[in-house]
Amino acid sequence: MTIDKYLSHTPEKFRDTARELHGFISKRAKRHSAEVRGHGMIGYDKGTDDFVLVGLAVRSAGVMLYASADILTAHANVLDKK
Repeated sequence: MTIDKYLSHTPEKFRDTARELHGFISKRAKRHSAEVRGHGMIGYDKGTDDFVLVGLAVRSAGVMLYASADILTAHANVLDKK
C-alpha cells in the first residue's frame, strides 16, 4: 500500500493532521525512507534494532506517534527538562 492510499483511508477527522505530520516528518527523515509497515503505520528510517526511528499511525482514537529508543536516547537531555 502506498502512503497516499494509507492516508486517504484514515478516519476523516484525523486525515489532515496525519498528512501534515507526514509532511513534517518526511522533510526531516532520510530520503525515501518512509514506507507503510505491515502493522498499519508509516515508518521513517530505521534504528539500531532494525525497527523504525519514528512511526506514524492513525487509529480510531487518534493519530499516534512512535519514537524508538534511539531517538529518545539521542534527545534525552532535551526531553528531561521540565
